[in-house]
Amino acid sequence: NLCIEAEEKGIWKDFDVEIIGVDIDAINITEDREQFRALMTEIGVGMAPQATATSYLKGKEIAQEFGFPLCIRASFTLGGAGASIVYDEAEFEESLTRGLEISPIESIIALLPRKSLLLSVAFELFPMIKSSSISIVTKILFS
Repeated sequence: NLCIEAEEKGIWKDFDVEIIGVDIDAINITEDREQFRALMTEIGVGMAPQATATSYLKGKEIAQEFGFPLCIRASFTLGGAGASIVYDEAEFEESLTRGLEISPIESIIALLPRKSLLLSVAFELFPMIKSSSISIVTKILFS
């Protein structure tokens, strides 16, 4: 997210820095839950039922419509920050508030998880470059 902010402020251009590995548009698409959902729909990848909330009130409406359990994901956060599976209204209110607070664009997405999603494993890959070698560090998240 600092990468995006530096781009918006013109820092990369001012110091003639070239971003390698990923571009700003790709970051925006993967971190903005609405843009990501639109891309998945466009390329025909099925997704769990979901809705975006940019306010506490909208989040409450989504919870009433979908019921529980719900998966909450904050937009533009790294490493799963603001992500949780909630099973009741009290957990939801806590996660909704936290997600809206930590998302720099005050946005969360609520997913209606299927049974298979509740038993999922997520892998995050972090390439590390040191001298002439490249290593891949993985973080495995069980839900």
